[in-house]
Amino acid sequence: MKKLTTLLFSILLLLNGLQSSAQGSSAISQNLPTLTGYQNNYGKQILPNSPGSTVLIAASPAHEVWLFDVEEKIEEIGRHNVVTFNTTTGTPTLEELQGYDAVFTFTDSEPSDPIAFGNVLAQYIESGGAVVDATFGASIPIMGDWSSYELYMQCGQASDAYLGLGTIHHPESTIMTDISFIDGGMASFHNAEGYIANGATVIAEWTDGSPLIITKDNVGQMHTRRAYINLFPPSSDSRTDFWESSSDVGQLMSNTLEWAINAEALSTSAALLDTSISIYPNPAQSSITVSNPTDTTIVNVEIINIVGSVVKSFDFTNAITSLNISDLQTGVYFLKLTGDRASQSLRFIKN
Repeated sequence: MKKLTTLLFSILLLLNGLQSSAQGSSAISQNLPTLTGYQNNYGKQILPNSPGSTVLIAASPAHEVWLFDVEEKIEEIGRHNVVTFNTTTGTPTLEELQGYDAVFTFTDSEPSDPIAFGNVLAQYIESGGAVVDATFGASIPIMGDWSSYELYMQCGQASDAYLGLGTIHHPESTIMTDISFIDGGMASFHNAEGYIANGATVIAEWTDGSPLIITKDNVGQMHTRRAYINLFPPSSDSRTDFWESSSDVGQLMSNTLEWAINAEALSTSAALLDTSISIYPNPAQSSITVSNPTDTTIVNVEIINIVGSVVKSFDFTNAITSLNISDLQTGVYFLKLTGDRASQSLRFIKN
């Protein structure tokens, strides 16, 4: 995506007349682009020359310039190609979300339809999508079925104190790679005094003891990953009291997205089948071929839809097997291959 220059930031800041956070605006939602280039994990086409995974920032900030700032801070790390969608004026569809490897969401104003947005985020998670959310989502809530996937609940808002990186409980986590300096800025906006979801893990804290990063593995029927970043994502480049742009928060956001994206969908066993097993073509119209150039024994093959239901099963006896999918409806599916002691699932698109 095109980077904003310092001049453009200054003009946008002036036009928006930035006020305090948690105040609404009449910002216009961006339409999601038609993507062309390579295919992502859902078989959707992605922008050419993309640096890596694709991320949709679907958020409801008080000022749209804040979306652009978050986009820039994540993209400049060099791992993700980022697109923005302003949920104060619209709600993305499940099909639109599935064009991306991860969704990053936060609130400051209320989404235009909190229930519809929460429902589609839940559907995206159930289809194997990775979702990372941030402040103020715990206190300006996304509603609907999203409530089943929240990691930090019933929180208040806290600010007006310089906060930095406190206790790191899991320094081995890839989320903490290259993270040494976190400065929350003059306001250090975050959520506080809530409770953490069952099964979730606090990776690191702020200096006041509030959680900074919360994660959870094996979320939903497709065993994806969830993460919560307890800070307001726009930087001091968009408002002076936000997190200090010279600190490692951009790296932290990028690391967290990368961690969430790298989950193994439908991984029901710690052991996986040989990674050289593949399927083609993808997307497909009438059939897909499973290529198994190894001596791995596969005893069961199932096709599972985005809500976790088995819609077809097959006998698997050859090294290369063609599977008829002509009777499936258009959409996203998972081919689950099960061996004697391991399993593996591969996403594909039925056109």
